[in-house]
Amino acid sequence: MTTAPRSPSDRRPRAWVLALLTLVTGPGALSLTFAVGEGGGRGPGASTSFVLSSLFLAAIWTLGGLAVIRAGGPDRSVRTVSRGRSAALALGAGAAFAAACLLGGLVLHALEATRPWVGAALDTAQAAPPAVVLLVALVAGAGEEVFFRLGLPRLLRGPARWALPVALYALATVATGNPALVLVAVPLGLVATWAWTATGRWTSPLIVHALWSLAMVGLFPQLVS
Repeated sequence: MTTAPRSPSDRRPRAWVLALLTLVTGPGALSLTFAVGEGGGRGPGASTSFVLSSLFLAAIWTLGGLAVIRAGGPDRSVRTVSRGRSAALALGAGAAFAAACLLGGLVLHALEATRPWVGAALDTAQAAPPAVVLLVALVAGAGEEVFFRLGLPRLLRGPARWALPVALYALATVATGNPALVLVAVPLGLVATWAWTATGRWTSPLIVHALWSLAMVGLFPQLVS
């Protein structure tokens, strides 16, 4: 006797449970990572703690996103374009957004009222050797995209596919305690979501986020140091 495959409607409650579990645990891990990065001191022990907490955070977002994707079933609401065109769109959008964020970060750093926001982020970026911090930022950013752009939207319909994941992404970023990161979470989420829906390629939002990380984690500290 064979069992009929479960319909998308049958899978949706389980997928939502997995999504909610990820949304509860992810911000806690994010808060821990920034607490370690900003207040953990310097040295091999502090660097190790920061890296481990960052990888734990990345694992939560990645595994949570993959679980939602598996439980929620295929997403047939996006149209896939050619690899060349998708790469060009993602690289173009990501590079333009990264450049805009670099400029915005320099403005925030120049203003006395917002300079502490930038300083707090820079403290976290100094929690480990620069190459290590950049690597874990790329890994954690990829995990965020797997959950918020590739997983969560497939549980939604209509405008909510754009609005709710971006809003939840910004709310999760509140756990960093950094207003600058909360502010940038909204446009980052919108650009990454556009890249995914415009190309249908799972690599597109990861490219956008990676370019942002390269600019703000890899390059920005060098510009203001």
